[in-house]
Amino acid sequence: MCGYCTEIMARLALQTGHPDLPTEANPLMMDIYLQEVRNLPDYLRKLTAQHVAKPPIALPILCRAIEMLVVQGFESEPYQELLQQPTFVTAILTACAKSKHEALGDADPRLNPRGFAWLAEKDIYLMPGCFEQHNNQTGDQTGTDILSEYIEWWLECESIQHQDATQNEENTEVDPIDEPPETEYRLLNCRFPALWYALIRTSLQPENKEILWTIITKQPSRLISFEGLDLWLQRHAALAYYDQQGLDPFLMNIEGQFFSIRIELLEFIAAARIIKTKDKDALIAALKGRESDFSGPAEEWIWAD
Repeated sequence: MCGYCTEIMARLALQTGHPDLPTEANPLMMDIYLQEVRNLPDYLRKLTAQHVAKPPIALPILCRAIEMLVVQGFESEPYQELLQQPTFVTAILTACAKSKHEALGDADPRLNPRGFAWLAEKDIYLMPGCFEQHNNQTGDQTGTDILSEYIEWWLECESIQHQDATQNEENTEVDPIDEPPETEYRLLNCRFPALWYALIRTSLQPENKEILWTIITKQPSRLISFEGLDLWLQRHAALAYYDQQGLDPFLMNIEGQFFSIRIELLEFIAAARIIKTKDKDALIAALKGRESDFSGPAEEWIWAD
């Protein structure tokens, strides 16, 4: 199973918010659900410290906190509600400890992490004023630079260091460009908070719409990992682009027989944003007769309330 399959659970979290959600009784894909569940504080009340103390579960909670801090601020009511959850604090301590441990032995220069080391400090998430101070000191160019490096490295595969291609062809039928070494997945995982922070900041600046569009339209040219972090980044680039530019750019992209936007992204936009009848009708008409392996006909989608 790859990220394209598990993304269905993220879509369920966004569309429904509650039924059959993964809990301590059914922890499978809890990390995927955490990426999109609408009411994060309410969901965290259903989890235990034992679960959120696991790094794969703690990572999406940390990233959701980053988004809330950038968009709404530390003193906002939603963030203060998060702080009241003991499981949230446990998740932050877990994720920060893991990030610091990885940084100690990290000499890999890809996706230059130096400007984002502060994201691994627990006080950023737990103490008033700490996030704002570092956020104000971080230049916008730093964020666009790391997103550009991500595009070159992960989406275009320009700087990936693969095993010898001849050796791979002798040992397996899988193309090495499709399934990078496990070290590449680990690198994406440990860099993800910085990428997520950069995306959220960039999303608030309309002048950076081109880099968002590139992330939306370039599909990872390799096997997507189970947790699908790259797809998560792509989904939220799509939501941000819709917020800035509306539906027209998406419609223009899907007019022809071949288009570069995954239909699943459009379904996420529908569930998260589209209320207006005009946009809904236009998207259904544009996608008439088209569906993917993971997304049914547009007229059967769940749309935003």
